[in-house]
Parts: sequence; C-alpha cells; structure tokens
Amino acid sequence: KQTTAYEISACLVGSEMCIRDRNLDNSSSDQGSVWLSGTGFVIGGGIEHAVSDRISVKVEGLYHAFNRRKDTNSLTSDSDAGDFAELKDIAVARLGVNYSLSSRKNNVATRAPSSSPAAWQGVYVGATAGYGVVDFDSVFDVSNITNPGDHEDSVLGRFLDLDGGVFGGYLGYNRLVGRYVVGVEADWNKINSSDLRVDPDGGDPDDDSASAGINWMASLRARLGVTSERSLIYTTAGVAWVDGAYSAQDDGGSDVGTISLNQTGFVVGGGLEHEMVDQIFIRFEVLHYMFGKEFDTRGLTADSDAGDFAKLSDISTARIGLSYKFNSN
Repeated sequence: KQTTAYEISACLVGSEMCIRDRNLDNSSSDQGSVWLSGTGFVIGGGIEHAVSDRISVKVEGLYHAFNRRKDTNSLTSDSDAGDFAELKDIAVARLGVNYSLSSRKNNVATRAPSSSPAAWQGVYVGATAGYGVVDFDSVFDVSNITNPGDHEDSVLGRFLDLDGGVFGGYLGYNRLVGRYVVGVEADWNKINSSDLRVDPDGGDPDDDSASAGINWMASLRARLGVTSERSLIYTTAGVAWVDGAYSAQDDGGSDVGTISLNQTGFVVGGGLEHEMVDQIFIRFEVLHYMFGKEFDTRGLTADSDAGDFAKLSDISTARIGLSYKFNSN
C-alpha cells in the first residue's frame, strides 16, 4: 500500500501583528502602536508517512512572505522621520499527526503494491536547500547606553537580521544493521546572510554603525535511524564549524575594525528520509548548530568601549535534500 506522500503548496495567507513603542526617557504615556496586517504568500513542502490504517505523521517546512511596512515617525515624541516597522517573512518547520476518518484498507485494491525495501547501505551524495535562523548579539559603544530602556545611542547586534536561505551539499555512508541504520555524514552549507545597523552617537555628527555576516557552515555528524519499508527516521549529532565576520565603524566610516567570527561548535538534529525510486532519496531535516564564543571587541575602533562584544550563539536550519546512493548492495 502507499504510505508516503509529498506536497508542495503556495497560497495567499493573512497576517496580523502589533508593534508597540514606548519612550522610556519620558512618561509611560508617551507611547504608540501600529498594526502590521495584510496578505502575503506562503510556499513550502513536506513528507507524510502512514504509520497505521488511520494515523499518519508529517514534517513540513513553510516560508511565509509578507513585506508589510509602516512608518512609525509619529509613535512617540522621540520618533524620527525615517523610523519604520517591517514584517518581512516567517519561516516555519513543524511536525504533525493526522487522523483519517476512513480506513486506508478500503483503498488498498486501487493502489500499486509496495516495492522492495530501500537499499540503505552504501555511499551517497546529495544537495540541500532551506532556511536558517541566526541568534547573534553584540554591543558597540556600550558607554552610550545611559538608560536601561534607551539604546538609541549605541549599536546593538541583537537587532541585526542574519536569517536567510541555506543551500549546500553532503556526502555520507550508511551501514544497515537489521532495521537500524548507522552512518556518518559530512556537509557544507552556504548561508550568505548579512546586515548593517546605524545608530546616532550621542551629539557626535558621525554616526556609529556595526555589521555582521555569516558566510558558510560545515559539520561532520554521526547518524542513527530506524527504517520502515522505504522510509528512515533518524537522529544526528557531531562537530560543526562556521565562518563569519563582525565590523564596527566610527567617524563617518573612516575608523573601521573587523574581527572573524570563525569558531568550532556542536550540531544536533533529526529528520525523515524516503526512497522515491531506486537509489534516489528525499529528506527533510532540522539541524541546530551551537557555538557561543564571545569575542571582546573593545579594540575595534577608537570609539569602542570596555564591555563591547560580539557573540554568535547558534544557528537553526530546516532544509530539504535530494540524495543519490551508489548501488553497493
């Protein structure tokens, strides 16, 4: 019987989000809000697998695009011309469980019979694409944070948007032990995300700015999974590497300092893989890269302070891959 399905979808979706701003330099009544609501598009895909006659499980990734932007130059007395709030996109990876109101046994006669179990053992190569969410934090010119709620005179890296698309390739080897698959996999992924933030530097006519970028990630991981006909559910863990950079600029861009964010960390995750036809496999997986090294950036520019830092904490990815397994069994 047919136990696995694939889906790619696109449709109109609605969104509603409230942005509220309060000027902590003045009274609590100096505040305003704006709603970011409207329609956009969503596209994604996933894999669904029947585990019984009525119950199936699925994993899917969806990318929602809205690009809703509104001016916020009149929200508070401290708002400026050019202030805005923008909802760009939302990336979702989720696991679902479905219950069918009719038994799949009723339709067995109309379906093609199952083919032989997938040949998991051997060497494979593949390509992958997806979306990555980056957790990054930094402070440039920390001495200008004069109020715990007022950060307008320093550059805070937590507001840098480093999320973006991820694509790359992988190479691995599986060994079949009964119903279990053990293996090792190496991968390299290009994330190519960067962002820049500018903030006024007190009364200085030259604004501070800071930027960060992630170039690529790589990992070497062990895999352990259990097979069900032509599908494999697996967990994975190993060592990871990341390449990136952080820059701070002062004096109108004439005083610039840059440090590398390159470091070694760990990665954990899991996924679902299915053989579509002989030697061709599709997979959906989620990986969480953990880094966390904090770099002291007090010497980047003349305006850098003791207490300035840059820290890349982790990167979470959801991605779909397509593999070719060399026939070794």
